Amino acid sequence: MKRVLELVPSHASGLTVSTTFAVRTVELRRSADETRFFLNGKPLYLRGATYWPDLYLSNMSRVRYEREHPSGDARGYQRIRVHVHTEDPEFYELCDRLGIALIQDNDLNWVFPTDVGFTARAVRHFGALVEQLRNHPSIIAWVAMNEVGDLNGVGMPQGLSPEGHRIGAQLVSRARQLDPTRPVIQNSIDKDDLASGDEHDYRGSLMGGKTTYFDIFADKSKLVTEFGVDAPPALTSLRVVPRPLNACERFCLAWPSFTIINIVC
Repeated sequence: MKRVLELVPSHASGLTVSTTFAVRTVELRRSADETRFFLNGKPLYLRGATYWPDLYLSNMSRVRYEREHPSGDARGYQRIRVHVHTEDPEFYELCDRLGIALIQDNDLNWVFPTDVGFTARAVRHFGALVEQLRNHPSIIAWVAMNEVGDLNGVGMPQGLSPEGHRIGAQLVSRARQLDPTRPVIQNSIDKDDLASGDEHDYRGSLMGGKTTYFDIFADKSKLVTEFGVDAPPALTSLRVVPRPLNACERFCLAWPSFTIINIVC
């Protein structure tokens, strides 16, 4: 549906502004055993991927968005997680039109300051993001933080720290104040925290070691919002590096988009 606002002063030509909207309900039911989306009261099966199409947003365009997200069965997915960034308006308009369900991330990721000033700015920023995008029916949930642990930069998160809970609660509260119609995931990765409820599974890829994708089959996962790798390194790249790779080089091969910025290893 489309809402139209038209202003017509008596002495000049009119100004018309229109926006697309939809009427539907979205729930995220979270328990100790499962995390599941419901759309209009019916379970929503999510088949999709996280999305980070380019290192520079200025490289994106409507044409490229339409090429990467075709209509119909050729697409093969119906859900996208916009991972730790915001896309151009053309992307959200396209997803509205194609019926692609979006989980929209905030920018807070891994480690950040915990002082009062930074927290206030973070809450304002998240609020501005929600206000900017909340009219897009394609968005079914917000993510306040991603993979935040002890906020001391020590390894991967093993559970949210008290400081993380404090900041996360403020972010969630602000999002719900501005948009009470959508669920909010406080910290994406905390599957056992009912304020979050999703998980990331990198067995067989970034977790390395002796893990394989087959390890996942025997498990009953909850809501998996990160899985696999962005793109495996090309075989030609591996062949030109005969010596053992250092930690920085392994990171660059696992995350190819970072090699564009000339990381010195």
